[in-house]
Amino acid sequence: MIGGYCSDESKVIPIQPPYIIFGGHTKVKKFINFNFIPGADGVKVLKPHTIINPKFFYYFLHVIKIPEKGYARHYQFIEKESIPVPKLDEQKAIVSKLEALLSELDNGKQLLITAQVQLAIYRQSLLKWAFEGKLTNSDVKDGESPEGWKWVSLNEVCSKIADIDHKMPTQVDSGYPYVSTKDFTATLKISFDNVKQISEKDFLNLSKKVKPERNDIIFPRYGTIGKNILIDFDKDFLVSYSCAIINLIKVMSYPNMFICILCRPK
Repeated sequence: MIGGYCSDESKVIPIQPPYIIFGGHTKVKKFINFNFIPGADGVKVLKPHTIINPKFFYYFLHVIKIPEKGYARHYQFIEKESIPVPKLDEQKAIVSKLEALLSELDNGKQLLITAQVQLAIYRQSLLKWAFEGKLTNSDVKDGESPEGWKWVSLNEVCSKIADIDHKMPTQVDSGYPYVSTKDFTATLKISFDNVKQISEKDFLNLSKKVKPERNDIIFPRYGTIGKNILIDFDKDFLVSYSCAIINLIKVMSYPNMFICILCRPK
């Protein structure tokens, strides 16, 4: 909020705080309860009339819908607004209740952030236990594998790990879908709604190296690493070279487990 200091007292706002600052360009509102010198261009310093509680006025500004006009002066939209004017006691009561509820919301937001962090940590621990065998066998000791387990390389359980040629095909109005990471949804599915389309010639040429099929896994190589997609449908399409296609051998009859392995912590 404070961008610097100045020793010239003549530039200090002459009336006593509190003030409400409105950024004419940014539309940012601030409640200020100390003397200051306005520095930024376009800043409006507002001091409500004595019949208006300053905090009541400040919170009301957040209700006004101000259109986005880029770097234009936005105060013109505020000065045209009308404001309700209850009795001062009621204004104070509204502010008191509003701040109590906003405080509860802020606390709830912080608790949610903390819970999300804890869930992420728990998820990583859960994945680690699962692939150490501890999730289904409580007797497994650290550094040991359960009876009947063995560790193998990815090449031993995959018939192919490859991406298509690094040649960007030309987009056409109608053709075969050419999927990239932008087409991945939050639920780790593929959306074909706005997917790029390529010609049959490009499709046939690029699919010679690798073509995604049911139960293959799409493994992003950069950008959205960790968001692996299981292909659980039959459809002719290609995947951008930003991803690799993992084709599992028959012994891996549960591809969802393989995705979990790819996500497990080291």
